[in-house]
Amino acid sequence: MKEPNTARVELKLHTTMSESTSVITSEIAVKEAVSHGMKAIAVTDRNSVQSFHELARCREKYGKNLKIIYGAELLNSTVLVKNQKGLKPLYKLISGKTITPQEREHLLFGANCCGPLHKAACNGADIEMLHHLAADYDYIELGIINDLPHDRDMNLRLYDLGKKLGKPVVAVGNCHYIHPHEKVCTSVLDTLKGNCAKTEELHLRTTEEMLEQFAYLGEEAACKVVVTNPNWIADEIKQIDPREIDGPAFALPDAAATVRRVCEEKLTALYGEQPLIRKRLEQELMRLGKNASMFLLCHLLATHLREKNTLYGLRGTLGSTLIAYLLDISDINPLPAHYRCPACRHTEFSEADSGYDLPKKNCPCCRKTMVSDGHNIPFETCMGIDGEFCADIELNVADDMRAEAVQFLADLLGRKRLAAGGTINTYSPQLADASLQDYADISGEEITEADKAWIADMICNVKSSDGIQPGGVLLLPEGMEWEDVTPARSVDGDGCKFATHLEYYHIAEAIPKVGILSSDYYGRLQKMLALTGAALEDVDYHDPKVYAMIQDSDTGGIPEFDGKYTQRLLGKLNTISFSDLIKVISLAHSTFSWHENTEDMMQEHPFRELIGNRDDVFLTLRKYGVDRETAHTAMTAARKGKLHSNWRKNEAMLEGLQQAGVPECYLEAMQNARYLSSKAHVVHYVKLAYMAAWFKVYYPETFCKVTLEAMDTS
Repeated sequence: MKEPNTARVELKLHTTMSESTSVITSEIAVKEAVSHGMKAIAVTDRNSVQSFHELARCREKYGKNLKIIYGAELLNSTVLVKNQKGLKPLYKLISGKTITPQEREHLLFGANCCGPLHKAACNGADIEMLHHLAADYDYIELGIINDLPHDRDMNLRLYDLGKKLGKPVVAVGNCHYIHPHEKVCTSVLDTLKGNCAKTEELHLRTTEEMLEQFAYLGEEAACKVVVTNPNWIADEIKQIDPREIDGPAFALPDAAATVRRVCEEKLTALYGEQPLIRKRLEQELMRLGKNASMFLLCHLLATHLREKNTLYGLRGTLGSTLIAYLLDISDINPLPAHYRCPACRHTEFSEADSGYDLPKKNCPCCRKTMVSDGHNIPFETCMGIDGEFCADIELNVADDMRAEAVQFLADLLGRKRLAAGGTINTYSPQLADASLQDYADISGEEITEADKAWIADMICNVKSSDGIQPGGVLLLPEGMEWEDVTPARSVDGDGCKFATHLEYYHIAEAIPKVGILSSDYYGRLQKMLALTGAALEDVDYHDPKVYAMIQDSDTGGIPEFDGKYTQRLLGKLNTISFSDLIKVISLAHSTFSWHENTEDMMQEHPFRELIGNRDDVFLTLRKYGVDRETAHTAMTAARKGKLHSNWRKNEAMLEGLQQAGVPECYLEAMQNARYLSSKAHVVHYVKLAYMAAWFKVYYPETFCKVTLEAMDTS
């Protein structure tokens, strides 16, 4: 058969996001469509649109001239999105909702190869019945057949039906893998599901191969269904981007003004009119932008939790902000180390790394005992130079208080505006290996060890089920429906009625997330406080007995300090302070920051001058006179390991840092790092661990009782 000048368009391909069905990744789908000379390809995963965002990314990277047609296989139909407005009705169908006639206009419905029309044609239904069944479809699919007479008769009847009704008939590959030899992968998946292996060959065919497959229709008809009609449908569909979301941002009434008022009132109560502190607050407030409502929401939630007399703690980079501290979201004061008089509000700053390391002192003005505070955390590490980062909000609460916290959000916003963040589970290597063995046993097929390796690798990319991100609560902006952004499914548990179909990080730009995480340690501290009658204010962060116990490695049951790694780090130090604990845990939470890096440098440099976390890098570079923008860029590159993986791209910047006087050994340490933790995150954990250690020193029986009970429960 003569091959036409135009390449065909595949209108039915499944990716690994089509549950337990296909081994084609989004990247491979795009690359192969381009190599086949196709101008478009339709991805129609079964009851899923979870490949959409990755497809859009891969198109930008590997096939800018390729049109991605977004669709899904559902309800015995293949549904294709005609334009950007078609995403929402498709998402509604995935959610199990109905759509209006107006919404349907933005979709194309194809008669699925396994749907009622094909079954009726195969079973010899009369023409009137076929007309009735075909009425709701915009086009008719012809699938790959098993070369049986009744299969051919069915496709011939459907082709004639399409001609009579004026509906395009298209040949589809229903692709589950790219190359014929990869069929074994989907056979293993079928075995895993307890099904018999499919007999059809469902690889991605070239135009010539597809024409040969449908030659029984006749040359003209084969060319029409393989090339002409699929290309015509592709031309009728616009290129869209599923990542483009048009809707309002999450907002609470008067958020920015309320945040400013509460912060200024708290600052005045603590520090009076101290100009340097007011300058920092103003810098942060000016960069608040889109984060104002999230800050206010967390302030309201924190206030509610305090009224319930429950402990909570903020982890993540949000603790870098003075705003979070003044809103009582965080108990981590990010200002440089300082003394503060609680009576007359006299303030003195220090060069110490942490205010908890300052010796006790009386106020020179009123002789009252001063409070020492501040951990020197620059706001740039959270908010960025211009406030471009979204607030990273994760609150830890006791296990039995998480439901209370989620219920507060539901009462405030309405439960329909809350959803758990969706995740995707894939097959584990162990399950893939076991399924391979089952398939070999059932089929009698011998599979070499080399083949087992690549087959298992492909299966491990395949979606096995939907999951939920622990603790994450997504907040829908008022005036939007979930289907403006993602399909949603009903769930029972985790405090939310819904979970997002798309993975939570794909929709983070439009839908903010607050993490409300259950923490066993907060429950323990709550019990210790109740049993002993102690108060959090009783914990002295200057206590030599607590530091001595930590350094002696008597840290069983104390979070962060009960591991061999941290004990070995502490053993390297002659004395320890609170700032030392911060650096030790920073190293424990970082990657390639201690081994083959700081550990070697300790031979010649004081521990306190070395890199522990990303904030250390920023502050050190600023001390050498490096401007804020460059210091922030260098810090970001070091914390992500980019100075190590792509140092040539950053060579000019490194040379500039060297010219500014930054020591060569420090630059080498920055280049060696693969990941650097957040200081605010670490201070939260160190403070929590110190409180536990304080109870172990002064209330050992209670500490042991509560710790052992928690261990028994877990």
